[in-house]
Amino acid sequence: MKLLVAQRRAEVAVHAACLGAKQMQAIELLIAHALRAPAQQLLEGGVARGADQRALKGGQGLRKHIGDAPLIAVIEPRSNSMKLGAHRDGLPQSVVQADHVVWYAPANLGWDLAATVASSPVPTKVCDSLDAIIAEVKAQVKPGTHVVIMSNGGFGGLHGKLAEALQ
Repeated sequence: MKLLVAQRRAEVAVHAACLGAKQMQAIELLIAHALRAPAQQLLEGGVARGADQRALKGGQGLRKHIGDAPLIAVIEPRSNSMKLGAHRDGLPQSVVQADHVVWYAPANLGWDLAATVASSPVPTKVCDSLDAIIAEVKAQVKPGTHVVIMSNGGFGGLHGKLAEALQ
């Protein structure tokens, strides 16, 4: 079993209340750059679609690397845009390269993750604790399985805990 870790380290916090138009434009360009999206796409509200496309392309790249080997994705919707539901509509299709997806639904998410991913074409499990995630991954793992953990934070130490549990 191989444990792959994909973490997005760049988060941009914007406090717009006291900024002028030129400062806001500069921040929007910064955000667009951080998201690898054209500024116009950001201003038109297209970043969620762009993020979905990048997730799909990333999954396709990983799938090319591992071939037909089983792939489990463990996903923590941690970023502010995820917590606000900005990417919610694209989530079910964004994981089509995985064979099984384990979603973490923290108490402070603010929207119904289980209802959102219910239409996923990939078998999914929504968990509300790290222990439940570990149990689900252990139940699904078989020889040759690849596990990718997607979070832009420490995910409560899941990387190490899961690696230890799978030894």
